Amino acid sequence: MSDQNVPETAQKGKPLCYSDRPTWKESDRYMFVSYAHLDSDAVYADLDALYAKCLNYWYDKKLKAGDMWDESVAALIRSEQCCGIILYLSVNTVKSAAVEQELKIYREILASGRKFLLIPVSLSGGNVNSVVRAAYSDPKLACLSEKEFDQNLPQERAANVLTTIPSNMLYIPRSSSD
Repeated sequence: MSDQNVPETAQKGKPLCYSDRPTWKESDRYMFVSYAHLDSDAVYADLDALYAKCLNYWYDKKLKAGDMWDESVAALIRSEQCCGIILYLSVNTVKSAAVEQELKIYREILASGRKFLLIPVSLSGGNVNSVVRAAYSDPKLACLSEKEFDQNLPQERAANVLTTIPSNMLYIPRSSSD
């Protein structure tokens, strides 16, 4: 198969999403994919498999690491077409300001009474408690002052993750075994 038949997003190594399907309609429902960009290799492998199985999802394929999380992403999560969040949970997730914002919107939607799914996928195989514990025991953070430590991993961020995701929640396994 020649590269000229492959959509541009796939050529750049980023998976396709529901709006790339030839049959896509604006009324199609989808899941929002929340993840830390440092985990993109594992997440993208899963998304390729999920796309092949016709799961509709949206992720920030046009954003790059370091780009600002903005209201257009928030609007996509709040959209009536969005039926939930697939959250890739890792040490990097706990450190991500963007993931924190996405989880805040998840809690707002639940508080409004709307049914909205949260499907956590643990990249390390552990539950939320073990992931947060690993984030705080990161040796790279040990040499920082208290102020620098809190700038890198604010306590409120970890608290938001812990209060959003119950430790006894069922985690689905990753679709690939790598």
